[in-house]
Amino acid sequence: MTRARNAALGLALIAFAGAALQAGKPKLPDLDWYEDFRANEQVARWLLAYDWMAWKSSDLLMQEPAEELAQLGTEWFCYRADDAWHAVYGRYDADSDAYLPAFHYVYREESGVVRTDEPVDSRIALPYGRALRHSLAELPERVTRLGIRFNTYIRSLDDGTLEVWTLPAGQPDGRLVYGGDIRHVFDATGRRLLDTELNFTEFYVRHPDPVKEVNIRREELEVPGVGEIFFILAFGDQVDVTVWTRCALTKLLKVEGSEAWLHSLREIPECKKRRKKRNKQNQAR
Repeated sequence: MTRARNAALGLALIAFAGAALQAGKPKLPDLDWYEDFRANEQVARWLLAYDWMAWKSSDLLMQEPAEELAQLGTEWFCYRADDAWHAVYGRYDADSDAYLPAFHYVYREESGVVRTDEPVDSRIALPYGRALRHSLAELPERVTRLGIRFNTYIRSLDDGTLEVWTLPAGQPDGRLVYGGDIRHVFDATGRRLLDTELNFTEFYVRHPDPVKEVNIRREELEVPGVGEIFFILAFGDQVDVTVWTRCALTKLLKVEGSEAWLHSLREIPECKKRRKKRNKQNQAR
């Protein structure tokens, strides 16, 4: 940052997180803040890996016969099993309550992404297909009417429930969209919706420009959400992103080929008061 920008933002630099700049955990006033951020980052990096598999497999998919592609539905998905990433394209048929796979691709380090005749496990495909169909139906009208392309991601959690994430995608005209994320949780069958989190206020569209700074204002949040972290990881080479949360700013820096998170405290009265209170609590322990 320039000296002028530092003065305007009124920041107190507190931590560089990442192997490139510092080992171990940064000394934040609230350890819960850091742990929550790391949890969101872990999800965002999983989404990024899923997104990579979807992108690579879709390149192969577009080479398939047009008449077969026309039969596909919106219920495609990726999953990781046996140290490999899989991408399955097909459709969920509600009348027969069946998932009909059409194309299956697999990525292994030794072979890259290739089409495979390996059968798709119906214990995965059917509940995934149901959950994806239902998650689309659960999207709020204020999202569906935007005319923006979104991507969906699905995975099975440790307790067997299914988690579906919906995030803005890169648009066909090259524009970038940011503003948050949507999360649905279904039971293990994909039939029953258990929880919904609408983590956004508005979605914004920007043209890529690595020189211009994009300020994502999420001051209703304590830490950057999964959608904000994913946007930085996926598109940080196309725009210079800063996320403003209630009492901190977050950026991703790249130093000699390595990535490092920069978290800076906001010097505003509310946050200074909260930090002072937190420090007293820590000293009393």
